[in-house]
Amino acid sequence: MLEPREDNRVRVAAGWVMGGGGEGRSWSHRLFLCVLGVLAAVVGFLAVSQLGTPSSSSARTESEVVTAADGVVQTTASGTGNVEAGTDDDLNFGTSGTLEHVYVHEGERVRRGQVIATLDPTSARLALDQANATLTAAQDTLEEAEDSSSSSSSSSTATTSTSADEATSIDEDELSVDSDEQTVKSDELALAETTLRAPASGTIVSLEDLYPGDAVDGGSSSSDSSSSSSPSDSSTTSSSDTSGSSTTSTSSSFAEIVNTSTLRMTVAISEADIGEIKVRQPAAVTMDALSGVELAAHVAAISSTATASDDVVSYDVTLDLDQTDPRVLSGMSASAVVTVDQAEGVTVPNDAVSGSGSEGTVTVDEDGKDVERQVVVGLRGSTRSVIVSGLRAGDELVVAESLPSLGSSTTTATTTSGSGGTLGGSSGVSGALGAGGGAGAGPGQGGLP
Repeated sequence: MLEPREDNRVRVAAGWVMGGGGEGRSWSHRLFLCVLGVLAAVVGFLAVSQLGTPSSSSARTESEVVTAADGVVQTTASGTGNVEAGTDDDLNFGTSGTLEHVYVHEGERVRRGQVIATLDPTSARLALDQANATLTAAQDTLEEAEDSSSSSSSSSTATTSTSADEATSIDEDELSVDSDEQTVKSDELALAETTLRAPASGTIVSLEDLYPGDAVDGGSSSSDSSSSSSPSDSSTTSSSDTSGSSTTSTSSSFAEIVNTSTLRMTVAISEADIGEIKVRQPAAVTMDALSGVELAAHVAAISSTATASDDVVSYDVTLDLDQTDPRVLSGMSASAVVTVDQAEGVTVPNDAVSGSGSEGTVTVDEDGKDVERQVVVGLRGSTRSVIVSGLRAGDELVVAESLPSLGSSTTTATTTSGSGGTLGGSSGVSGALGAGGGAGAGPGQGGLP
């Protein structure tokens, strides 16, 4: 029999390695791992030879085939704001006086031109009667002076000085008549201002708590209404802000009319886009709090005054909403998109067209071959463009899409210090072959002695 030491040598020669813990690995197992490492190296070599070494600086592209199709292209300008009631008017009598009668109550629906309340017109009517009487007397005096001057000029005994005096008297009488006429107009307006009328249809949301016989102070009325009043249906003095911003009443209002059946909003449009905005252009308004709600609108007014914020210049544009929705409430945040221009025809993605302006080039797929073709470009939208000539609906175009460049991949080998041999001190495949990767203890664990 062999000695134990000699038996141990035989086992080492046969491929057995005794670990510090009394365990070992068979030679066949190590051979299997070696074969796996060789296969991995071969696969890596083939991949690099076929695909090339990835580089972070090399650009990559991918071709995509798209089809030209009939459609509509739009250019737009957008902004945000708050939806407000289309009519919100603060009403006041244009003159002071004593309240005679109130014809409406809070919450009542009124129509444009309807009488809201009246003041006692007695003093105003008396002043107008006196002004009319004074005017009539002045007109009679002027007529008599003109008749007298006519008679004198026809008489042979008239002197030059007499004619001059008569002419001066006539001039003075004419000035008196003109002054009295202005007084009559002023008194007529004062009488009309004793009647307060609704400048627009809506609902009375507030009404001054006054009763017949109470004194009423006159003041101006403020209007934030899409429909302005006319002299024939309103006797109030109204200051209207055409840009859509509310004006401040000079005094507390006698009544307030609001009409939420019509809505409007004001948005800020940048100076780069304001030149393309025109009154009556269509728009679409969406509510931030209401998903799926989109209402048609149109440009009603454009402010000529710029607003600067954080070095950004913009202009207020007022939109009147042409549609309503019971879920939309005054004050809600909204976004508006104004259609600046629109064209219909054969459309393609912007990426498919090279060039600028009306000249462009596209790549057409003709029986599997890429052929460049000159086209005339019409309206260019944010994502698609209209091709005026050079393409037909159904033509297939080749679009080169840029892909992100591949970043360089760096593998860092981690070496672990240990008492193993050369194979055991490496990572990756070598570590696997080292049966422990240098993590074991004891002489000869990571490789052959």
